[in-house]
Amino acid sequence: MKKRYIIQVFLISSIFILIFFTYFSSTEKKIEKKKITQNKTIISNKDEKDARNVIENANFVTRGNSGVLFEIKSDTAKTFSENPEISHMTNVLAVITLLNGEKIFIKSDNARFNQLNSNSFFEGNIKIDYSENKILCENLDIKFMDNLIVLYNNIEFTDLEKIIYADQMNINLVNRQAKVFMFDENKKVKTIIKN
Repeated sequence: MKKRYIIQVFLISSIFILIFFTYFSSTEKKIEKKKITQNKTIISNKDEKDARNVIENANFVTRGNSGVLFEIKSDTAKTFSENPEISHMTNVLAVITLLNGEKIFIKSDNARFNQLNSNSFFEGNIKIDYSENKILCENLDIKFMDNLIVLYNNIEFTDLEKIIYADQMNINLVNRQAKVFMFDENKKVKTIIKN
């Protein structure tokens, strides 16, 4: 009888342990690998009229499910009470490290970074450097969960062979394919071949 009781306790304990580890290991796989770090120096809120927090030398780093690494830095980042998850950044530098190790560098005057989903919206003097490609535009959105960069408004794309002028360019961060087009279907993308 004693032997039977020990076996039952052992089996029931084993089942609970198995269920416990199975449950927690499967939920960990579903959680997106995401890390956001901040180097911050909080300035007194009295200096910034409506800002909830002002961070100097802000730095946010995140890695998506696809493995793409995204880092965004700025001289200052402000958050406001109505949307505390949005950082309003000035003098911005972002680096996207693709799966093959190549890097895309993005500079702009301003950006808004969503700390919950890593989506970012850049504006003002945007310059993108990727390999031997240079791109200028007025607006750039990074839809991080969709692995997509959307550039729009007065795009000038330059590589070793050509210059392309367009209204919008979509770049897939995983397969690195780009689509270029105009907002008005009656207009065409302008391409100039270099000599």
